[in-house]
Order: sequence, then C-alpha cells, then structure tokens
Amino acid sequence: MATENGPVPDRLVAHATTVGSTAVPGDRLVVATATEDSACWSPPRPRDLATATFGRRWVRQVLPVLLPPTASAAVVFAAELLVTELITNAVRHAGGLRQVQLALIVGDRLRLTVCDDDPRLPVIVEDVDGERVGGRGLHLVASLADDWGV
Repeated sequence: MATENGPVPDRLVAHATTVGSTAVPGDRLVVATATEDSACWSPPRPRDLATATFGRRWVRQVLPVLLPPTASAAVVFAAELLVTELITNAVRHAGGLRQVQLALIVGDRLRLTVCDDDPRLPVIVEDVDGERVGGRGLHLVASLADDWGV
C-alpha cells in the first residue's frame, strides 16, 4: 500500500485496510498517510460532530501500532480525550476539521495535531460559569497535555 508520502510501513498496512466502518455506509476510517512513527487522518465528513467519535476510534486503533508495548494506558486515554475535544472544537467553532496527525516523539510521548482552516485563534474562556454549557475544552486540553499551542 502506498500514500502520497511513499509506501506505508508494513506494521500500519493492516490498520490502514481494516479500520471499522462508521455510522454511514460506505465511509471508512483510513490512514491517509503513514510513516514509521506517524499517521494522519482526514475525516469523510469534516463538519459533522460525529467526526469526534470517529477520530477517537481512529486514535484508539492507531496508537497500539505507533506506541511501544510499554506505553501506559493513561497515554492512550489522554490522547483519546484530547483528540475528541480538539475535533469537537474544530467542528463547532472553526467550520470543520481538515486533518488529525499523530506523531511519536520519543518513548511514549506523542504530538497530536488537529488542523482546521479557520485563521482565527482559539479563545480560552477565563470565567467559566458553573451553569454554562461549554467553555471548558481548552482548560481540559491544558490540564492533560504537557504542552499545547496554535
């Protein structure tokens, strides 16, 4: 199997061809590009809030391939939660998701990148009212990620 970046490493081929189907018949979650230590995904429906669910599923299926066997379950859980929050923000506030990238940095440290086409920077809500729905997402990102930015 090949991508625009060349051949897909053997350890990712099975993933790229067998990821489960989504809620809409004919849609598939696939690795758009892959190298030995990274993978990218572009959603079939970038403006659909369900994309966050499919992105989380993609992360859950790709991480065991990218991470060393000694990686903690906490890393996988944090990556799933972060991708869900960041995709939801891209869909709700930036007009849609363009791409998700996961890259293994060293050991079990990951770089998670969520891209959209909105030139505006995200806004962190400073005073989150206890009754307000929303506004906590980037606070969650800041608490789970070692570092984050735009």
